[in-house]
Amino acid sequence: MKLKEKTIDITSKIAKGFVDFFALNLVLIFVVFTFQACTTEDTSEINVSDDSFSEVLDMTSYQLLNDIRLSTLNGLPSAKDARSNLVYLLKYEGQKLPNTDFTNSIYNLEDLIEARDMYGLQIKTASQLNNTIAKNGDTTVNTTTADEEPVSAHEMDEAEAIAMLTPLVAEARVYLETKGFTQDEIDLMIEEAGGTEYDLVLIVMVMKEIENLPQAPSDTVDGTGDTGTVSTTQENELTAEEIGTCALIAIGADILWALGGSNASSWSKAAIKKAFKTAAKKLLGPIGVAIAVVSFGLCLLTESQD
Repeated sequence: MKLKEKTIDITSKIAKGFVDFFALNLVLIFVVFTFQACTTEDTSEINVSDDSFSEVLDMTSYQLLNDIRLSTLNGLPSAKDARSNLVYLLKYEGQKLPNTDFTNSIYNLEDLIEARDMYGLQIKTASQLNNTIAKNGDTTVNTTTADEEPVSAHEMDEAEAIAMLTPLVAEARVYLETKGFTQDEIDLMIEEAGGTEYDLVLIVMVMKEIENLPQAPSDTVDGTGDTGTVSTTQENELTAEEIGTCALIAIGADILWALGGSNASSWSKAAIKKAFKTAAKKLLGPIGVAIAVVSFGLCLLTESQD
């Protein structure tokens, strides 16, 4: 219930004009991804990975916010842009295209996240929807909820998502090498989990945000206790619980639990594999991962301001 309330809260703020704040303060959204260095003996190698991944994540996030056109799952008015062959959510019936600005992209994003959480697994993945659309030549595809209520879903540009995520995948692989993985082991982990390499981005972005927290006491390594806070450039501070909650909202998976808690020094390769499998089984695909990247950042920003 808490997750649903938080998700709807983000949507409500945006629907009431809060997106103007995001548009004017875009740089703040992903400052939460500027991570501190890990305090280990091999800091030089890890610092390189930290800086590189964070920079690519920041750059990619800007592109995702501005360029990936997300559409609704909740049946609100929509229209097709003949030039891009994409369907956009409209804020009111009869709104003229093109309306592909920053505000509309975020509005679409949050509607998509809210609908996914509300309707659950009955909704097809973005990849499946795109395949169906391509075969049928339709602009929308209808699915049903458990209550047999119609839910519409629209085409999204998967090629853009893949292009933007590719640099992040490469940096995520480098980061996992600092955790003791070889590239062959990473490939095997992906294969065994039935996921894709895009899922690496999800686990790494959560791990790196958690690593920015002070180390948890031994009696709170399960991630459920008060593990302290970490300063951000926002007015307030984030906790491990809030990071875990944002991961649940963005990915639909309890990454913190799968890792064994917020104590980064206790993360074993087995725990990382378990966390990756937890994320990979959601079968998000490139577009789903792109949505999760943006959703995670927006959620952390919201939490830091509460």
